[in-house]
Amino acid sequence: MAPRLAPPEKIPASNDLRGIVAFHVRTKRCQLGWSQETLALNCGLDRTYVSAVERKRWNISLSNLEAIAHALELPPWTLLVPIGKDRQPIVDHTCDHPTKRFPD
Repeated sequence: MAPRLAPPEKIPASNDLRGIVAFHVRTKRCQLGWSQETLALNCGLDRTYVSAVERKRWNISLSNLEAIAHALELPPWTLLVPIGKDRQPIVDHTCDHPTKRFPD
């Protein structure tokens, strides 16, 4: 039986970076029709690590984030962009918080 290739159903909160990364990785992997094993082979990581990233079980290092992004042919920063209710990345260059100044 072939594994189910379905994008994630739940949209992660905008402050849940592990959830955001997991959402983007699984969505793109499914769009490409790749299994977790295929993604793992293409980025030089273990399949169980890819699975854990997609399930938000482990924190991902920047090096591994970069390897996964390159295998998926995405700029690494795009894996960190929050997702809106329309299931599209939210690209907002404004800041919700006041700018904090550091002492000179």
